[in-house]
Amino acid sequence: MKAGKYAEMVTDYAEHAYRDNIEKVERNKKFLSKEDVEREVDVLTTLSNGEEIAFEVRDRHSGAQGIDWIDQVIGKYDGTHFSRVWICTFAGCKLSAGAIKKLQYHGLGWREFTLIKDPLTDNSAPVLYVNGIKPIIEGIEITSNGETMSEMMLTCMDSEGKEVDLSFRDLIVDSFYEKAKNDIYFFQNADAYKFEIDTNVSNNLGSENLHIEGLLPIKHCVFVDYFNESYAVKNDGVESILILTQRKSLILTNGKLIINWNYIREIAEEGTILDLSFMLNIDAIPEKYRDFSIIGQIQPNGDIKFGITKVIGYR
Repeated sequence: MKAGKYAEMVTDYAEHAYRDNIEKVERNKKFLSKEDVEREVDVLTTLSNGEEIAFEVRDRHSGAQGIDWIDQVIGKYDGTHFSRVWICTFAGCKLSAGAIKKLQYHGLGWREFTLIKDPLTDNSAPVLYVNGIKPIIEGIEITSNGETMSEMMLTCMDSEGKEVDLSFRDLIVDSFYEKAKNDIYFFQNADAYKFEIDTNVSNNLGSENLHIEGLLPIKHCVFVDYFNESYAVKNDGVESILILTQRKSLILTNGKLIINWNYIREIAEEGTILDLSFMLNIDAIPEKYRDFSIIGQIQPNGDIKFGITKVIGYR
């Protein structure tokens, strides 16, 4: 039974991720496998349309998790009614290249949670959740008319009429980033990005028409931060309270709550696209400091932008 902080965190996250179409979220929910054996879902989300989404929590701190664990998850959920199964890992617990390829083949999703502070050190709850996605570039698969290729080079004409050679692998990655930056929600439930072209130009493959397809695996990331510092500051005899999270991603002072995107970007792996919406856990803010009226955001250029945004509190 998953009863620790990690399962609680995934429960909170599931409520946030499907907030527009959710009926309920349950922990340690029993179900029957295809062998008619009773099994247990770590976190089960039921949507308003009746679909059920399972979250499998891997509460380990270190080491690469290989194909054996993925095989266990596949065996557990194979032939069941769940519309989606997500594997959830936490900082330090990675999936091997073989495990990533296998979960992608079987349609399993992967969400990796990055903890800015280890939640097992005290009883505090995370106050901020931010989503992100990152392409797994080394896992790109390319096919031409169904045949696996290690790479495809395309000769194109640039704006000056000169021929240039382009890597199809690079085109896949560039296309992914362009799409993700403009519409990150397109990838909300995706475990891979497909890029394809059809052409009848000359080639060395002996085909008059080519259908070239690239599949780019995607890792879903969730960044979580905790309050851990507080200061009493007196200005001209008037006391103010300053409360900070572990990596200064969130600052609460003088009735203002400020989110610092610079620090969040610093902890994200290079190449991660962040969702600029976020979940704020009101219950994690000390009750006597919850009376704030302004939410501000420090932008990557250092500017402070104030404005009320959507706040979700779960009790």
